[in-house]
Amino acid sequence: MALGPVTEEFNEDVPAGIVLSQDPVAGTPARHGTPVAMVVSKGPEPIPVPSVVGQDEDDAMDAIEAAGLKAEVAREEVFDRNVPEGAVVSQSPASGTLTRGGTVTLTISKGPRMVEVPSFIGRQANEARRALEALGFQVRVNNVLGGFFGTVRDQDPVDTEVPEGSVITLTVV
Repeated sequence: MALGPVTEEFNEDVPAGIVLSQDPVAGTPARHGTPVAMVVSKGPEPIPVPSVVGQDEDDAMDAIEAAGLKAEVAREEVFDRNVPEGAVVSQSPASGTLTRGGTVTLTISKGPRMVEVPSFIGRQANEARRALEALGFQVRVNNVLGGFFGTVRDQDPVDTEVPEGSVITLTVV
């Protein structure tokens, strides 16, 4: 017998390098020098990991499972300014390939953190801006009459909770 053509194919159950079949089949009488064709396992087929960041949890799980992978939700949810509550913030692995049934772990957003907005009415605008930015807010300043005194006359919103990263408007005289 002589080695004939060797082909490879993916197989979920047989490790790479193991012969899956041969032609002629073992035990079949053949002339000396007859080529034997073999099919060799390439092991499990790699499956690309789909990116589901930003998708709703249910849609993300469906997409992972439709690819032949297993979706798992991380125990801890996280706050995120940009990803709405119930959507995927991150996944592990984020890319690459897994084999059928491999697990992709999804981290779900709690949405933005709610932060109390203190009042800065009657205080200096520069101090108010620094304090609000330190709390994670964006600050817009409307100067009335040029804002000559630099004092906060009005604030919107004030004394309430709003999402981290919100815009706080200071009216300065």
